Amino acid sequence: VRAWHQRLWAGLASVAATLEELGVEVAVAKGVVAEARWYDRMGERPCSDLDLLLSPADLGRIDDVVAAIEPSHPLCGSVRRLAERGLLQSIDLERNGVPIDLHWDILKLGIPSRNRQVIWDRTVPFSFPDGRLLRVLDAECSFVHLLVHLNKDRFRRLLGFVDVARIQELEDLDHAAVRRLARAGGIQASVG
Repeated sequence: VRAWHQRLWAGLASVAATLEELGVEVAVAKGVVAEARWYDRMGERPCSDLDLLLSPADLGRIDDVVAAIEPSHPLCGSVRRLAERGLLQSIDLERNGVPIDLHWDILKLGIPSRNRQVIWDRTVPFSFPDGRLLRVLDAECSFVHLLVHLNKDRFRRLLGFVDVARIQELEDLDHAAVRRLARAGGIQASVG
């Protein structure tokens, strides 16, 4: 697990450098970032991929982003059109054997999110092991995101409960902000 997480970190560094050259901003969610923020050591929180959130300001450049990460992807060149029509909220990519889930709507509820900009505005800088600063969802957004996914997964994974419990324990959550995020997205039931 630790060896795989090191590979995920290396993949993240590679993709971050590529996107930095493009002038495109992303934030990192869940996965190895959650492990680094809320767990004691590498390998303690199993992770299978990288979850990246594209800045709403860069959605118009999604085809460039896909081409830069995985130029041979079958949807290369047509993702923007599908995203703008609400037919896609994320795309699964791969780079050097590392799976990447690139989101422009982090909640992926099947309907376009009403709070994409609200969520992006709550991203914060985070220092990665290689010294690079990247954006991550703040604690409140991470909490909401993980609660929504816990519901979407129908509560069948213990990891979702552990993530939520660790954030609750280790962060001084602004519960009013959590309620505002839920209300803005129309997801009060999932978060509640």
